[in-house]
Amino acid sequence: MFEVPEIPDMPLKYRASEMRLSIGGCAMVAAVAIARLGGAPILASRIGDDFFGGVILDNLEREGIDTSYITRIDDAETSVSSVCTNSQGERQIVNFRGTNLGNSVELPDLPFDAALVDTRWEEGAERALESAAARNVPGVVDAESPTPLRLASLASHVAFSAQGLRQFAGKSNLSEALASASKQLPGWVSVTDGSNGTYSLNGSSVAQVPGYRVRAVDTTGAGDVWHGAFTLRLAETGCEKEAVAFANAAGALKCLVKGVPAGAPVRREVEAFIASNAI
Repeated sequence: MFEVPEIPDMPLKYRASEMRLSIGGCAMVAAVAIARLGGAPILASRIGDDFFGGVILDNLEREGIDTSYITRIDDAETSVSSVCTNSQGERQIVNFRGTNLGNSVELPDLPFDAALVDTRWEEGAERALESAAARNVPGVVDAESPTPLRLASLASHVAFSAQGLRQFAGKSNLSEALASASKQLPGWVSVTDGSNGTYSLNGSSVAQVPGYRVRAVDTTGAGDVWHGAFTLRLAETGCEKEAVAFANAAGALKCLVKGVPAGAPVRREVEAFIASNAI
C-alpha cells in the first residue's frame, strides 16, 4: 500500500510518502472483521508456498483466524495487490490473481452459522453456498465485479458493490439495476453506496438504511469489513435491516484508520459509534 498525493494516471514515476505491507482481500479482511467483532471465523482459501503466503498465515494466526482450511500449494504464486491511496482516502488497486492455485475445494465439515464468499474462487464459493443452503443458514455473496449469475443464484443474500451491481444488471441507475438483479435472483439483494448507505428492495419499492458521513483517510477494505460485519450480525439476529445498520457503522469506522486489516473495528467501537450517531 502506497500513500500518494494523487492517484497516478500517467506512465511516470511517483513518490509515496508512506508504504505498508499488509494482508488484504475480500474474504481475508472480512474474516479479521468478524474475529474483532466477536465472531469465530474459519477461512477457506488457497495460497502459494511463497513469501507472501507466509506473511498471510502469520498475520491471520495473530488475528485469531482458524487457518486449518487454507491450502498452501507448492509452485503456486499467492495473489498480491498494489494499492495507492490519496489524501482524500480514495484508492486505486492493481491486482495479480496468482498462478497455479488450482481449483481443489476443501471446506470445513463443521457446524457454522453463516457462510460469506467472494467471487475470486468460484468453485469454493459455490460449494460453501451449497453447504449453507443444506444447513439452512445464510449464504452471503460479496458481489464485486464481475459476479457470475450461477454463483449469485445459490445465495440467500447478495450484497453488491455499486460497480458490481451495475456490471451484473447492465444498468447505470442503481434503483433500476437493483430491481433487475432482484428479478434474476431468488434471494435478498442489496447494494452498498458509500456514505449514502445501503439499498434493498422492500416489495416493489427501494428501502434505504442510511450510511455515515465521516472524514475518510483510507477507504481500502471498507466494503470487506462491511460484508464481514453484515454476515456476523445476520447470523446473530436473522434481521437484514439490523445487520445492514451494524455493517454501515463498521464500514464507516474502517475509513477513519489507515490500512487493512488495521482499520477493522472491535465490537465496542461499533456499538458506541451507533449510539453516538443515531440516524
